[in-house]
Amino acid sequence: MATFPARAESLPRAVASVAPQVDELHLVLNEYDRIPGWLARHPNVLAVLPERDVKALGKFYPRPAAADRVFLVDDDLEYASDYCDVMEAEADRLGWEGRVFGVHGSILSERRILFWRRRRRLFYYGKSLRHSVYVDQLGTGTVLALGRNLPAHHELSGGETMADATYARWCHDRGLDRVAVARRRGLIRTIRVEGPSIYSRHNAHLPPRLVAEQARFAGKSPRIGKRVEVDASTANPAT
Repeated sequence: MATFPARAESLPRAVASVAPQVDELHLVLNEYDRIPGWLARHPNVLAVLPERDVKALGKFYPRPAAADRVFLVDDDLEYASDYCDVMEAEADRLGWEGRVFGVHGSILSERRILFWRRRRRLFYYGKSLRHSVYVDQLGTGTVLALGRNLPAHHELSGGETMADATYARWCHDRGLDRVAVARRRGLIRTIRVEGPSIYSRHNAHLPPRLVAEQARFAGKSPRIGKRVEVDASTANPAT
């Protein structure tokens, strides 16, 4: 999880929803000069004060082991108490090899024609999804991946304000499919916050850099939009 001071109101709720479900929660505190005292209530939270503001790429700042199962989470989302169990169960069922998983997914193109924002097909994190589906891009606050399928933050350098697209392009370059997982409604809920976000500041009007990044991967896989079938040979890997 990465955060910054403007999210101080939502951060405790987000942390409290995730920390009990994981072995360690690595929290990157962009723009902070000290670690908030209330974090002591969560002994498995490992707070990091980065040398510079890495924005959303702070999610990639800690380095997991190759076989670790890693959840990328956001500071303005509240996760259901069984969120991690639900995600892992679906990844185990489908098979992990060559895939990363998420709740919030987008299909950005059709027949290699890049959609504008209002035409994209969105699998919104707050809604249910009956079957897991291959997508172009995942929201990085809803991702589950093996450690070996996550980049170091410097590999995404330049993508601080468009982490979702930059991570999707990184996955595409390495042959990793992005999967929006089947789930019930309300597995993740929005925590309403005041103030700016990276989306509102940088991406709401589809700047050319974002469109160019998405054009590098959108529509390039013939599986996009198709239902994900179980890969029995790679399901439930030993970790």
